[in-house]
Amino acid sequence: MPGEFSNKVAVVTGGSRGIGREIAVELARAGAQTVIVSSSADNLASAAKTIASAGLAPLTITADLRTLEGCQQAFDAVRDKFNQCHILVCSAGATRAGNFTELPDQAWIDGYALKLFGCVRMCRLFWPLLKAAQGSIVSIGGGAARSPGADFSIGASVNAAMGNFSKARLSSASTMA
Repeated sequence: MPGEFSNKVAVVTGGSRGIGREIAVELARAGAQTVIVSSSADNLASAAKTIASAGLAPLTITADLRTLEGCQQAFDAVRDKFNQCHILVCSAGATRAGNFTELPDQAWIDGYALKLFGCVRMCRLFWPLLKAAQGSIVSIGGGAARSPGADFSIGASVNAAMGNFSKARLSSASTMA
């Protein structure tokens, strides 16, 4: 619905490709000022054109959300530019597929660092702005959390962790300051 999110700021991690980009397009189409975050400047530039054709041009932030510094960089940019956030969509995080016994530790570390810890950090950083705006957090996981495949052990376990984090976050939200 056009205008439904007018005067709202929506931050979408992983907003340069896939589900994140499509969510950002729909938010822009509904009137939101979108902010897309990705580690790829090239992907951000391409996504920005698509999103701008649906609504307001997005603010693009190139940051590595696997690190606290990257999450802080994204938060600082939004706070400095808008000083508000109404919607945080955590959709960053592609994980490596493969045989469980052959996946190196670094593939597991990267999968959890981006999808789970990136989401946790972004939620903690953005919490004051979201609380002030009575905003919302949307965490994008996958069905593999409930129905894992043999070659998707990292993605399945990270998605399950995301689901549990989201439930825990919801149950403790009323006690968070």
